[in-house]
Amino acid sequence: NVELVGLVGDDENATKLQHLLEREGISQHKLVSDQKRPTTVKTRIIAHNQQVVRADRESRDEIDGYTENEFVKHIEGRLDDLQCLLISDYGKGVITSSFLNTIVSLARKKGKLIAVDPKETHFRNYKQVSVITPNEHEAAFAAGKRIRDDESLKDVGWGLLKELELDSILVTHLPTVAKKVFDVTGAGDTVIAVMTAMMAAGATKLEAAYIANQAAGIVVGYIGTAYVSRDELLETIAEQL
Repeated sequence: NVELVGLVGDDENATKLQHLLEREGISQHKLVSDQKRPTTVKTRIIAHNQQVVRADRESRDEIDGYTENEFVKHIEGRLDDLQCLLISDYGKGVITSSFLNTIVSLARKKGKLIAVDPKETHFRNYKQVSVITPNEHEAAFAAGKRIRDDESLKDVGWGLLKELELDSILVTHLPTVAKKVFDVTGAGDTVIAVMTAMMAAGATKLEAAYIANQAAGIVVGYIGTAYVSRDELLETIAEQL
């Protein structure tokens, strides 16, 4: 079961999002409304089955103290009933340093699995979490080194693991298991979602990474944002094995 916490504007798109969540069975959610900003909307321009440009209508202003407190109160009140906390940082002003430090500290005290899909500008704040899943560019930027091959990839990965005192790090790239690649939109989101779900369910890190990679290989075969179903994932894994 998934619970969603996020920030929206006071507008028609917030209402649309609410309806989408209910349609998908995500009834447990906390959407904080901010009248000073719009609900983020991404418009993707597709040509020949490939995304060529994306226009974002949004505000990246950092959340104020009231909004941050609303989020913290809600998360703190729900942590006892949750197995894990997944923080997806899009760099839109919601995941501030103080907010991140507060919720990570609360989750660690309760021994919860903490997974982070990071933004490179916030890397130094992701200390002592269970797993982070940067892509190659984000990991290289954070480490101040270029990733050219397996050796440099390992150097960057181990360096960040030690510096941030992480339990684990998964550096992602375009999945080699993909049968076809139409659109990489959402591949990183798929990886962190599946990786977290698998680890929470008791999978080893290697098993979780393998399954997450298979899931990402499926979604890049669709145009636009997509998600993988349980049956589709099981079928793909059976074929691969």
